[in-house]
Amino acid sequence: MKLVHLIIAMASLNMAYATNEIRNCAPDQESRIRSAIQESYISMNTIMDDIDHTIETRSRELPKHVVKKLAKAKYMLKCAEIRTDYLDFDCDAGISEGAFMQVQPIVGNEVKVDGNYLPYAGDKFLVGTIIHEATHKCGTNDANYFYQTRTKPRSNWYSGWHNTASTYDYWSIKGFCIPEIDC
Repeated sequence: MKLVHLIIAMASLNMAYATNEIRNCAPDQESRIRSAIQESYISMNTIMDDIDHTIETRSRELPKHVVKKLAKAKYMLKCAEIRTDYLDFDCDAGISEGAFMQVQPIVGNEVKVDGNYLPYAGDKFLVGTIIHEATHKCGTNDANYFYQTRTKPRSNWYSGWHNTASTYDYWSIKGFCIPEIDC
């Protein structure tokens, strides 16, 4: 229970210092985005706790390369947590067809939002998508879309699961698991 209170306090602290600008969004859209930003902090911290617990309790049974990927995943989430503070959202920025949210990897802070789809996006999906986009600011790619294609996180020939943004939205929406081990 103390951990839950700590996470809520951290999320409140992040809110006090966050500089998120939300442009061209209706008031209800802005409210949903701001709420999802705060929920994303809680989700990221929960996943980082799950990673820590897994490393502490299972590192002897897991292959070393998996433990290294878990450590890298925690680093990505920590980076995404920091970058989330500075993301700006624009509901009228022009977005690629079929995308719900979109960012330029690494550079800039703007997240383009499909304002027409926003009312239909579930809360968990919205939180997961913010985390997904924030991890792009830390160097992840779009090698796969696990949740959207109803597949489980995994590596492919050109990208490990820890470097794929959809691993993080999958964990946020579906819960933590170790890709290629127990996902």
